[in-house]
Amino acid sequence: FNTLECVIGSSGSGKTHYIKKKLADLRANKKITADEITIDVYEDFKVSKFISNFRRVLHEVQLQRQDATEEVKQSRIDLAVYFDISPYCPFDIVSEFFENFIYWGIFYDNDNGDMDY
Repeated sequence: FNTLECVIGSSGSGKTHYIKKKLADLRANKKITADEITIDVYEDFKVSKFISNFRRVLHEVQLQRQDATEEVKQSRIDLAVYFDISPYCPFDIVSEFFENFIYWGIFYDNDNGDMDY
């Protein structure tokens, strides 16, 4: 990944507003090639749900590129992912998810063995 930004603050401090503005700027400047993926990391967070959303977005981008030139078809897909993390999420699962993502560049689901990168 290119950039990782952690936004921390108390409730009502403008975190979501800041992130949505940042995402809008990325879209306006064509720094991302698809809509962002928003993942709500709440009590019921499952890695499999993230992998499913990730694959869906990649598939949608590939479908949009079907009529494009070969160069565009082969170009990198740049995504923005917004993780809205609740203080009540299962931190053991979330910390392992981010460790795999940040250090190894993979998404791995311990429950079913599914993996993507």
